[in-house]
Amino acid sequence: MRRLLNIGNGYKLKYLKRTLDLIMMGFQNDSSELFIHAVCFFRAFKKGKLLFTSSDLYRPKSEGNESFDWTSPGATIFDKCVEKHNSILNELILLKIQTKGKDLELTFEKGIKFQMLIDTTEEEEKIRVFSDNEEILVIYS
Repeated sequence: MRRLLNIGNGYKLKYLKRTLDLIMMGFQNDSSELFIHAVCFFRAFKKGKLLFTSSDLYRPKSEGNESFDWTSPGATIFDKCVEKHNSILNELILLKIQTKGKDLELTFEKGIKFQMLIDTTEEEEKIRVFSDNEEILVIYS
């Protein structure tokens, strides 16, 4: 079942970052902020071409890094790809947010999509959409 959420349209992406395996996005329009936190499989596309995924969180950004610590900011392929694509991600305009079953898809201008896919059968919180003053949507696996 697809459901279009009546929020987020016209918001600008202010940041995409991570703390450990929590992927955080912040959006802003003229009068409010919107946030999305996800602890699940995440991927970003531009016109069908994969830009990065949450699987990249567990891979070192440079070969031969024997002391690789994926928990360190900037150490992973995910961090490297987000930085590399920062010029196209910065200030992206969000066009729509929709659920597909328990998954969440964000559609932006310039043919960019973010998908958050539930990746476990355990009953736990995976995605949270909230604003500066209210919880909007919480998706459990």
